[in-house]
Amino acid sequence: SYFDAGRTMLGCRALIHCDTGMGHFAGAYNCKSFGIYGARYHGMAGLKNIQPLHERFGSIAGPTVVGLTVEEITTKLEEFLSAP
Repeated sequence: SYFDAGRTMLGCRALIHCDTGMGHFAGAYNCKSFGIYGARYHGMAGLKNIQPLHERFGSIAGPTVVGLTVEEITTKLEEFLSAP
């Protein structure tokens, strides 16, 4: 269930997600969350309207997720996880 998934998430170091619903859930419980987004549907400017807004949130976005390289995602994620 969604509740069980949330409880599991709270026991982890951070949530890595492509779905903004669980990112908002993470923010409500002050859990770090990192979103990976493609902007084809909403456009780059529109992403700000769906992303969680809490101080422990980070993200990477591109025109499509497929266009992001593993190296780009890994670098950004490592920077995010090393921050307090």
